[in-house]
Amino acid sequence: MSARVLLDTSKNVLKLERGPFVEQSGGRYAYVIDGNAAIRRPVELGVTSLGEVEVRSGLQPGDRVVVSGSDLFGDAPQVTVH
Repeated sequence: MSARVLLDTSKNVLKLERGPFVEQSGGRYAYVIDGNAAIRRPVELGVTSLGEVEVRSGLQPGDRVVVSGSDLFGDAPQVTVH
């Protein structure tokens, strides 16, 4: 048996669905769409829930993040988007 207990709530935080992050070399990264490329950006994550994760730094509201397939990018700093 397991349980999750909500101890605190935060307002005005940037959050994403869990999963679109790449863990490499001891850090976490997200690929952000910039024109015809996806650029790897370091991110700092905060509180997580069953479906979402707080993004403390590295992303801005409105950034378009690659949400699937980024694990195939390896350690590429940038990939072309078609």
